[in-house]
Amino acid sequence: MYKYLNPVLFAVAVCVLLWRVTSGMEGEGVGSTVDAVFLTVCATLCVICLSIGLSRLLTQRGGHRELLWGVAYLMICATVMVSARTVSPEYSEEEYQSYRGAFDAWRNGADPYAVRDEGESVFTLAASLGKREVVESILTKTSAPADQLQRAAQMAASRNFSECLQVLLEHGLNADVLFEGSTPLCAAAQNGQLRAVQTLLLAGANPNLADEDGCTPLIHAVMAQHVGLVKLLLQYGADPAARDETGRDAASYSARAAIDDLLQRQPVR
Repeated sequence: MYKYLNPVLFAVAVCVLLWRVTSGMEGEGVGSTVDAVFLTVCATLCVICLSIGLSRLLTQRGGHRELLWGVAYLMICATVMVSARTVSPEYSEEEYQSYRGAFDAWRNGADPYAVRDEGESVFTLAASLGKREVVESILTKTSAPADQLQRAAQMAASRNFSECLQVLLEHGLNADVLFEGSTPLCAAAQNGQLRAVQTLLLAGANPNLADEDGCTPLIHAVMAQHVGLVKLLLQYGADPAARDETGRDAASYSARAAIDDLLQRQPVR
């Protein structure tokens, strides 16, 4: 029974690690609690295996197999620590440090909606980095000012943090409000963020509401040359004939035959 324990535990650890890295690559922030628990478990297994291996090695009773398992768990720990910073969220070290400073101040009693020197609050910074648990915790305790809610939505949408967007929607976000010249749907489409667009459309966002330049989400999706986004927006009723302030429609921005074909078809309602 014992000889199968490490292979099974290691297989589970690898599966969790793959999920962790895959979630990060797709743009979803994995909660720090998940990382902490997973890292603690792997580190504990590493210490146990190394301790048993060294003990047996010193008493000349083998131990090589346990040492190998210990090294394997150590490699998983190292991968988690690296991926937590380099794979999942698309942010710079400066952004992360700003967030950490704001987060620590909030945990020490500061107003989560207070705008700091860098021009953001811990609430908007958390949304921009995909920290769903933090965003939800803040909103559960205090209602967000309308401008902060919209700002957070723009930042989450542009980086494809659909779980954060869902939390914002559940706490009163109006997806059809023009804020700082754009809407969350336009911000998501402009950056080619499929899941964020889908989340907003499912919540009832208007697929034909243009930004300050007259660009609809469909025009932004075509400008990004994102076939999947174009198809999705058409399915939700986006108007391919809509024109921006320069008089151009979505088709005029297309550089792909697949997009041309979609725009020429009758949209699926």
